[in-house]
Amino acid sequence: YRTFILAIVGLVFFSTISTAEDRYTPINTALMNEVFLPNFKGLADAADEQHHAWEQTCAAPALDGEKVLRKAFQKTMDAWALVFHWNIGPITQHLRRDSLYHWPERRNSIGKSLANLLANEQPEKLSTKRFSKASVAVQGLPALERLLFEDIDVTKNPWACKVGMTIALNVQMITKVVERELREEVEPLLNKGIPHPDFFDQPSDFINRVFNELVTG
Repeated sequence: YRTFILAIVGLVFFSTISTAEDRYTPINTALMNEVFLPNFKGLADAADEQHHAWEQTCAAPALDGEKVLRKAFQKTMDAWALVFHWNIGPITQHLRRDSLYHWPERRNSIGKSLANLLANEQPEKLSTKRFSKASVAVQGLPALERLLFEDIDVTKNPWACKVGMTIALNVQMITKVVERELREEVEPLLNKGIPHPDFFDQPSDFINRVFNELVTG
């Protein structure tokens, strides 16, 4: 994975390009098209499938329902593993990264937030608008993991199933908007070598952030 990125950079640097800043545009374009967009789209697709699995399971619980949900979760986690180290671009805004994966956890915040939500059946808390403002500890993948791999069987607990479905929807919504903003707002500017008001002032800023994340991630 890292070798692939370094190879892209090496090939472009050995090519003949007019100015110092212009030479970064092909690198950035390659990174966006070959690394960022495919992997963030993969995460959005997996999250979409996961939410669909929760919808089906909660609507019509089956004997293998928990197995189906765990499989969908594991697929989403595999997709997350390909992007979690990229603290670049739209994922950094509006606490999206923390909402998707709250870690490191302090003082059992995930367990406490989830237990409180499960203990009080208040449907209004699961509205899309209100849940998006809930604690990040209960909004993402770690909370789903607790639901699926601890004592509770969500297929036999309608309220727990609704909680899980709400979390899965939140994950789906975040991953979808991140992928869309990368594709529609970031990629076109990188392709043209134009600054982005939030993420990079010049083409070299983006590749520098990529290398920084490779080292620190």
